[in-house]
Amino acid sequence: MCELQKANKAKTRPFPDCGSKSVYELSVIRWQTQQQQIDSIDTKIGNILGFGGALVAILLGILAILGKPAYCQVSLLFCISGIAYILIVIISLISYFAIKWKAGPDLTEVWKISREYSEDKLVWWAAESFTKSYEDNDSKLQLKAIAIRTNIVLFGIQSAAIVSGIFLIVQ
Repeated sequence: MCELQKANKAKTRPFPDCGSKSVYELSVIRWQTQQQQIDSIDTKIGNILGFGGALVAILLGILAILGKPAYCQVSLLFCISGIAYILIVIISLISYFAIKWKAGPDLTEVWKISREYSEDKLVWWAAESFTKSYEDNDSKLQLKAIAIRTNIVLFGIQSAAIVSGIFLIVQ
C-alpha cells in the first residue's frame, strides 16, 4: 500500500487492468459537481441571510415611523420575525463555517511517491482519493441542504410576520 493510500485512509479498490484515466476523469467530474452544489447552496443561504437582514431594516423603519408603542399583536408578530431572523443567522453561520471539506489527493504526497509508481497507479490512487472525498463530503452536503430548507421556512415565517404586522398597523 502506498503512502497516498495510507494518508487518505481509503480502502483500496482493485486496480483495473486498463482505463484508470477514465475512472480518474469521472471521479474528478463527480467531485467538481458536488463542489458546485456546495457553492450554489452557500449562495442561496447568503441571499436569504441578506434579504432577512433587509426585512429587519424595514421592520425597524416601520417602528421608527410609528413613533408610538405598537399594539400587542403587532409587537408579538415583530418579535416572531426577529426570532426567525436570529435563527436564520445561527443556521447560516453553522452551515458556512462548521464543515471542513475533503478535496482529493494531497499533491505533496503524490509528488513524493511519483517516482516509485507508474502513472497509471498514481492516477488510480488519485481517482480513489477523489471518490473518497466525494463520499466523505456527501453527508455534509446533505446537512447544508437541510440548512437551506430550514432557512427558507424561517424566511417565510419572518416575512409573513412582518407583513401581518404591517397589515394590522394599516387597519
